[in-house]
Amino acid sequence: MLKTGFVLSLILIMFLGSRAQTNTDTLNQQNKDGQKIGYWKKYNEDGLFVYEGRFEQGIPIGDFIYYYPDERVKARSYFYDKGSKTKTSTYHYSGELMTEGFYQNKKKDSLWFYFDMSGTLLKQESYKNNKKDGQWIVYYPDSLIQEEISWSIGKKNGPWNDFYPNGALKTEGYYANDKQQGEIKIYFETGVLGVTGTYEQSKKQGEWIYRDEEGVVVTTEYYEAGRKIKK
Repeated sequence: MLKTGFVLSLILIMFLGSRAQTNTDTLNQQNKDGQKIGYWKKYNEDGLFVYEGRFEQGIPIGDFIYYYPDERVKARSYFYDKGSKTKTSTYHYSGELMTEGFYQNKKKDSLWFYFDMSGTLLKQESYKNNKKDGQWIVYYPDSLIQEEISWSIGKKNGPWNDFYPNGALKTEGYYANDKQQGEIKIYFETGVLGVTGTYEQSKKQGEWIYRDEEGVVVTTEYYEAGRKIKK
C-alpha cells in the first residue's frame, strides 16, 4: 500500500513538473535559425518588464503591449500584413491616450494624432515613408485651429495659414519647395488687412504695404532679393 502511494505521488510530481516545463518551453523561444517564435515577455537588464507579444519566424504579429518601469501600459501596437504595418497608440503615464498613428516598415506613415492629458487634440500630422507629407494642423486648447500647412516629401509645399486664438485668420501665405513664395497677407485680429507683400525664395521682393488697424496705409517699402531699396 505504501509502495503504491509512493508511486502515485511520484507520477503526480512528474506530471506537474512536465506541465511547468511545457509552460516554460513556450515562453521566449527561438527557432533553429535564432528567430523569435511564439509568445515573448521581454525584460531589460534591470529586470523591468518591457513588452509582451507574439512572433512568427522573428516577425511580430498581432497585439504587443509596452510598459513603463512600474508596468503601467506605455504603448499598444498591432502588427499586421506580415509585420510590415503597425497601428500604434502611446499613453501618458496617467493612462490617457497620448499619440495614435501608423508605421510602415518601422517608419511613420499616414496620419498621426497627438493629445494632451485631458484628451484634447493638440496636432495632426501626416507622413509618407517617415517624411512629412500632407496637411499638418496645430490646434489651440479649445480645439480651434492655430496653424495649418502643407508638406510634400519632407518639404513645405502649398498653402500656409496661421490663426488667432479667436479663430480669425492671422496670416496666409504659400510655400514652394520649402521656401516662402508669392503673396503673403497679414491681418489684425479684427480682420482688417495689415500687411501685404511678396516673397521669392523666402526673401522679400517688390512692394510691401503696411496699414494701421483702420486699414489706412502707413508706409510702403520696396525690396529686391530681401534687401530694402529706395524707389
